[in-house]
Amino acid sequence: MFIIDEKYNMHLNRGDQVIIRLTNTDSTFVSGDTITFSVMKKGNAGDIVFQKFFTIDEETNTFDIVLNSDETRIGNVIRSGNVTYWYEIEYNGINTLIGYFTDGPKEFILYPEAAYQERSI
Repeated sequence: MFIIDEKYNMHLNRGDQVIIRLTNTDSTFVSGDTITFSVMKKGNAGDIVFQKFFTIDEETNTFDIVLNSDETRIGNVIRSGNVTYWYEIEYNGINTLIGYFTDGPKEFILYPEAAYQERSI
């Protein structure tokens, strides 16, 4: 499951691969532009628990942030309920595209994943 709600909060199951598509409606991304995706502890934007850097390699007006299943296994196993973090997407190290703003932080909400059990045949 992966949902971005109307407030740009992300909801996903821990351990799921997700693709976040950015669309530049004002201009285009050009080769060499950078995107930084950061996840921080809720209540402390200085406590980064996950960060991934991307470099755009060709001119385009869309870019996909891909997080593999290992990268969304942030924190400890979730037994029930959910765990909320904050997130931010930054462009070229100088512009926040999505993040803390007048309406508050953007949340990255993780839900439990099923535990894997080995079975003997």
